[in-house]
Amino acid sequence: MTSEKSGSLSDATMEDEKRPTIGAEVATLLMDAGLSYPDIVDGILVIFPNAKTTARSVASVAARLRKSGVEVPLRRAAKGSAEK
Repeated sequence: MTSEKSGSLSDATMEDEKRPTIGAEVATLLMDAGLSYPDIVDGILVIFPNAKTTARSVASVAARLRKSGVEVPLRRAAKGSAEK
């Protein structure tokens, strides 16, 4: 019986590994310097229509990656964003 259980858990784990996560997709999109944070949000919403991703959450992922030593390309602030 235990082997059946562990087999099904193993299958579930393999399925989870194949499924992309929002964080992993954001990290991948952050490596493209041509994409702004709003562009990344738009890309995430195409893949995950119910996601609550914002430019601020994308910036948070970028900061976390930089802190862990990943070289994430810097983005320039959008024109007019400093006025808000």
